[in-house]
Amino acid sequence: MVKYRQASFRGVTFEVQDRSFTSGRRVQVHEYPNKDTPYTEDLGKKTQNFQVQAFVIGDTYASRRDALIRACERQGAGILIHPDYGTKNVICDGVSVKESSDQRRMAVIDLTFIEAGEKVMPSIAMDWIGSIISSARALMDSARDSFVSIYAVSSGIASLTGLVGEISDTCLDALNGLNSGIGYASGLKSDITNSINAIADAVKKITGLKDNAKSYVTSAVAMADTLSSSYSTVTELAGKSDPANSTAENTTATATATTGNTTSTNETTVASLDSSTTGAPAEAFQTVRQLASSSNASETANDSTEEAKAEKLCMQQLEQYTKQIVVAQEAQIITDIEFKNAEEANNILDAFLKDAEEVELFEDVEPSNEIMQALRDLRRDVVEYMREIIINLPQTKTITLGETTPSLALAYDLYEDLERADEIVKRNGIKYPQFIPANKELKVLTK
Repeated sequence: MVKYRQASFRGVTFEVQDRSFTSGRRVQVHEYPNKDTPYTEDLGKKTQNFQVQAFVIGDTYASRRDALIRACERQGAGILIHPDYGTKNVICDGVSVKESSDQRRMAVIDLTFIEAGEKVMPSIAMDWIGSIISSARALMDSARDSFVSIYAVSSGIASLTGLVGEISDTCLDALNGLNSGIGYASGLKSDITNSINAIADAVKKITGLKDNAKSYVTSAVAMADTLSSSYSTVTELAGKSDPANSTAENTTATATATTGNTTSTNETTVASLDSSTTGAPAEAFQTVRQLASSSNASETANDSTEEAKAEKLCMQQLEQYTKQIVVAQEAQIITDIEFKNAEEANNILDAFLKDAEEVELFEDVEPSNEIMQALRDLRRDVVEYMREIIINLPQTKTITLGETTPSLALAYDLYEDLERADEIVKRNGIKYPQFIPANKELKVLTK
């Protein structure tokens, strides 16, 4: 009579009779030309290999067989309990099932187990967000130091004053385009008054930049610090705006800026816009990116006289500085974006890399070595951070329908999720969701 003994893997029981086991040492034999004696190098113990012939017997053998197969196919290591091997942490490397009409109510399963061992190399998780913040700060510091060291106005400030005014207007336009107000208050988990005050303070600061432009353009330190602070303020507000919770149709922030004995009032309207397109982190990135839109005024500046040439050089230095600050701000706001798909993430990354390249290849004023090193570090950190994110994001693919299809039906066919119909409609600009036409190329997510 055959005597079976019980064993188990991942808690699934089976019977065994015999055992087969291999082990030993790993060796590398070195044989040399014209030498009769080799050198055998010991590389350590071999990985233990367990050959197990499992039997599942009885009226329920089929369900036990399937349960054992599923246990072997699961990812990662599991516990093998064997009457001869004892308790081992192993990975199943192979399964072979044999069933015969002559032996009913029984399956023979040949299993190969390999010891799991342990990961001797430490697992290193890079803090890319922290590295990006640090690299962005290094770029801003290097940019400021470089600007302060080279910027000097000897005479002629009319064009420079106009450029600073344009920069201020660009920042105010960015604030005006943000759907802040109630949404910003929700983002801060604060009350509406505090959020409006924050916007008003930003307006006051940036309006002050324009009103005091003549004094700022003659001081490199004041110009550098005020410009950096203004851009940082817009970036902060852009990143904290929360359109999903905004119900304000028109929120007006009024700020009073005092310059000497002159008082000026600036009123900016923050209009409520569609929550799917404005104020979300990805759109906040575009808002920050547009801050550099006024940084090309020197291209049309007059340089007919030595005085005009000197003023144009100062404009170019100021434009270079603004581009460097904006790239640093872009990198920081990227870390706040929750990307929905790989296409969106790739578009943001491409835009950042394009702006970083523009800083690197700025022809009018050569960036310092410190700026170039900080820029390269920042670009590397952003690329590595985005690479890890993009790998895990759903990709987009193009499909063409063979017949007119309702969006709900398409959502179910693709994802078995009716709630994703709106996603398909918005992504492809479908006018009539109940009748998505045949032969129309559609962009959809892979998962």
